Amino acid sequence: MTQKNTGERTAAYVFLIAALILFYRFPDRLLSGFLWAEDGLRFLPDAYQFGFRALVSPYQGYLHALPRLIAYLAARTTPVPCLPFVLPVVCLVITSIGAMVTYLGALRLPWRSYPAAWAALVALSPLLVPHSGEVFLNITNLQWLAAPVLLALLYLAPAIQGKGALAAATAALILAMSGPFSVLMLPFVATVVAFRFRGPVSRATGLIFAGYIFGTVVQGMVILTCAGDPTPPGALVGVLDASTRDLLGPAFFPRALLSRSEMAAMGATAILALALGSAFWKMPVRFELFAMLAFGFIVWAAGMAKIGSGARILWDGGAARYTFLPYVFLAWALLIGAGTATSIFARRSSVALCIAMLLISSTMFVPLPPVKTSVDEASEAGYVIHVPPGWTGTLKPGKLRLRR
Repeated sequence: MTQKNTGERTAAYVFLIAALILFYRFPDRLLSGFLWAEDGLRFLPDAYQFGFRALVSPYQGYLHALPRLIAYLAARTTPVPCLPFVLPVVCLVITSIGAMVTYLGALRLPWRSYPAAWAALVALSPLLVPHSGEVFLNITNLQWLAAPVLLALLYLAPAIQGKGALAAATAALILAMSGPFSVLMLPFVATVVAFRFRGPVSRATGLIFAGYIFGTVVQGMVILTCAGDPTPPGALVGVLDASTRDLLGPAFFPRALLSRSEMAAMGATAILALALGSAFWKMPVRFELFAMLAFGFIVWAAGMAKIGSGARILWDGGAARYTFLPYVFLAWALLIGAGTATSIFARRSSVALCIAMLLISSTMFVPLPPVKTSVDEASEAGYVIHVPPGWTGTLKPGKLRLRR
């Protein structure tokens, strides 16, 4: 069997394992129906009211191409009462395909041994990092899952040839216009490409990057057009302090230890920073990983600025979505360190930190059932929708009335 066929077969296994993990973590969402916030009260109503035009309608200051495309297709093909059951399954399939793409991209890394096993762990890590579950199985938060897949797709681009290049370019275009992350990651992508991509670039690779760049330019123009008041300077005060208290420490240590005293929190974080620094410095791809971690930190800091001063962003609390990308990139860095670092100490430190992260994640691996999603038939053939986190609206194809 050729190496290509082996990789494709293992990618299929990764798809299956990712689907099983999602089903194990969120059986209620798949079996009882689930819509989240803007799923039922923004994207679906817009799809009914505006049709295909909704795909280019900004929301919260940027485009949501992938969620709106799914909502448009669902609105045209699925009865309203079935939507809470269909959309989570669609999200499960898309998330599992993203794991396959990430696996194929991770296979290109310079692993010391067992490349398929390490690449599979990298692909599945977004489903295993500490997280409340806010971003999973709903179209509203697909943008958070799309960002790491877009990075993996761009890293995989030189290995894609033939007809697959057009599909990959289309995917890069849609992902780039799904959330603001393509704009935020552009400086890091450009820098990595300038340092790592040597020699002539194939047409296929150029086509994929053209899709990403075009989507990013469009998204950037929308963000600039919809930009509101600038963030006040005081909004980022305390971000560095909060990063040790609410971001870095809780990913590896029980919160009871960190909350016991400020000295304990600082000591634990210092030890952690030493281990991380040692592990990352011994990696052959450390430049890319430091850029990726910086991007993740910027996403989290932007969340701090958006939520407001004094707010706490915790992986098991409110606004947990802002911890998702930093934790995914941190897990990727640790796994890549464990599988590629030249130092034995760096490899063992990375493995130990990965295990600690997984143990912390296990404390809330199966989250509590959220507010139940329901679709009740209303008068005049309309439907009353109740979605978490406690939103209610009346949906009628072509007409819309919302209330919270």
